Amino acid sequence: MADWQGVLDIYLQLKKDVYPKKVFVVLDDVGQAMYTSMHATQNDDLYFDLEEQFKDVSENDFKQIEAQQGVHEVNYYVKQLLKDKNIIEIKDLKNCLKYDTDDFKVICQMNHAPLAVLESELRIKLVDVETEVLKFAVLPNGYFSCDLQPFENFAIIQLLEKFGFEFLGLGASLLGFVKTESFKIEKSTALIDELNQVYHFDLSTQNTLIQHIKTQNYLILTYTESPQGYADFYDV
Repeated sequence: MADWQGVLDIYLQLKKDVYPKKVFVVLDDVGQAMYTSMHATQNDDLYFDLEEQFKDVSENDFKQIEAQQGVHEVNYYVKQLLKDKNIIEIKDLKNCLKYDTDDFKVICQMNHAPLAVLESELRIKLVDVETEVLKFAVLPNGYFSCDLQPFENFAIIQLLEKFGFEFLGLGASLLGFVKTESFKIEKSTALIDELNQVYHFDLSTQNTLIQHIKTQNYLILTYTESPQGYADFYDV
C-alpha cells in the first residue's frame, strides 16, 4: 500500500464493482481481531448455535444449512444488533474508556498517517447486508472488559453514519470511517462534541480532529483500552 488515499480509492471502486454487496475492511492485526471477535460473539445476545437455530429441519437440509454457516451467523448478528433491547445511547458510554493525553496524541497521529498501524496487506470481506452499518455483523468486536463492547461499538458506527461517515471496517483496536456525500462540514464540531461523550478529548485533540474531518475524507477511532500500544509506530 503506497498511501492511505489509494486504499480508500480502491475501496470506493470495489464498492461499485460488487454492488449490492458491501465491502468490509479488516484494518489492524487480523489474527487478534478474529480472536477477540470469536470471544465477543460468545456474549449471551450474540451467541449463535446453528443446531439450536435449525433444530426442526431434516438431516439433509441441515447439511446444506451447515455449509452456509457463516451466512447464517451474519444474519443472526444483524437481527441482534437491531433489537430494541440491544440499542445503546452514546451518552451511556461516558464511563467506558479511560484515555489520557498520550492516548489522544496517538489517535491524532493515527488520523494523520493511518498506514503506519495497519496491516501491510488489508483483508477484504464481502457481505450481503442491507446497509453499511450492518457490515459490523461480519466481525462483531469488543471483548476485553476495558474495551467498548459489540453493541457499544455499533452505537459509535451508527452515530458516525448520522454525520455522513460510512463504516469502512475495523480491526483489533481500530474503527475506520470514510466520508459520504451526506457529510456537512458545518457539523464537524457537533460530531466531535458527540464523540467527546465517549472519548473525553482534551481541547487540543478536539481542535485537531475538527480540522481533520473538515479537510480529510476519513476518520480513525479506537475502541480498546489504550491507543498508546501503537505509540511505537509514531514519534510520540
